[in-house]
Amino acid sequence: MPIAPYLPDVIEAETLYGWCSHVHQISCNTSSATTSLSLFGSPHNMRQFDVPARISQLAKVMGCSQSVRSLIRNHTVARAYLPFTSLSEQMETIDAAERCAPFWVRAALQVSRSRFVEHPLRLCTACVESDRKVHGRPIWHVDHQLPGACGCLIHESVLSVAIAPTKRWLTPDEAAPISHPLDCHLLSGLACAAVSRAAGQQAAIDVQNLVRAACDRLIQMGVLHSTKGVAHRRLVDWFTRSPVGQICTAHGTGLAAIADGSWIAGHLWKHHRTNAARWIVLWSALDWDTWSEAETSFADACSGRPILNCKQRPLWDSLEDPNARAPQRVQMALTVCNSYAEAMNHLGCTRGDITRWLKKDEQLRHQWKLRLLQSRLQDILDHVHVNHLAQELQVTLAERDVRWLKLKQPDLYAQIGMPSGRQKSLF
Repeated sequence: MPIAPYLPDVIEAETLYGWCSHVHQISCNTSSATTSLSLFGSPHNMRQFDVPARISQLAKVMGCSQSVRSLIRNHTVARAYLPFTSLSEQMETIDAAERCAPFWVRAALQVSRSRFVEHPLRLCTACVESDRKVHGRPIWHVDHQLPGACGCLIHESVLSVAIAPTKRWLTPDEAAPISHPLDCHLLSGLACAAVSRAAGQQAAIDVQNLVRAACDRLIQMGVLHSTKGVAHRRLVDWFTRSPVGQICTAHGTGLAAIADGSWIAGHLWKHHRTNAARWIVLWSALDWDTWSEAETSFADACSGRPILNCKQRPLWDSLEDPNARAPQRVQMALTVCNSYAEAMNHLGCTRGDITRWLKKDEQLRHQWKLRLLQSRLQDILDHVHVNHLAQELQVTLAERDVRWLKLKQPDLYAQIGMPSGRQKSLF
């Protein structure tokens, strides 16, 4: 049943911008300013695709069937921003919105005219067809407009971005011909969309728990060894090489300003911890196997629940796990590399980092020691033949290789016919 004789219903997953675009279409107004004036009392409202400043006026026009808080949380991109503020700050934000206080959106949600994260119009072509069958018209989905969302979780496909002209109401039908698919990794795009959706479902996020969980995950991945001494440049290198870092640089995502990763250290160890777009991007980049795993782990971290890796939780946090293993990427690298230099180049780390990983993982240390032994022995055998004379062998091998061969492989050393090395008797 319509909420007013001349206005349609707001669909559950629809943005206010999409609803206003539909109202403008059925009103047959030639000017967007005329529709904006009748809905918001101002000719220049809701031209951006995020949150209208005079949303309380729109609630009155709609017949007050939904509260201002419900409109903000369910039908705008503020769904992903509000949970990163405390409950008291959320109440102050809603009160300011009901009073039509100026700049309340920019102050509360860190989205402004000069904001570093944009919200371009994004759509899923499969959703356009399904919405037309279910609702009779396509809608702009809120989940598709959240910061960092690059994939449709319903159809598991990459979203398309519409390069729309400003100061116009556009429906998905009008925007589809001028849209193009985002150039991004599918799994990473779905992970960003899942994390942004999980953020919007939280009442209030405990940022301190989120910081601890993110640091633990970075240590588990092998990006960090400890939070006591961290090379910030390593965080930047890891993020820029990750698929999510590549998504930030893609045209149409609106995340180009945070693609360099220089903000990660300040986000984790300083006071800049409440920005929603940065947290969504950072958590999505933490090398998850599936997008559902990224979503559930983010929800657990927001509420303070421990993120377990399919094993029993230790009774005492101070005790080290005797079965602790090095990160998976480190284990894979040390199974294909034959020297420390090759492993350092493969992992992009120092020799001290590899030593710390080997110290933690006894099994990997034993395997790496055997691999180095076999690799060096093979290098020596490539230059030595059993029928060589001792003098030729000394010319072929370096002195350090001769010493190593005598110490590690005495049988082969004797078979080759090297001198025993004992001093001859004078008498």
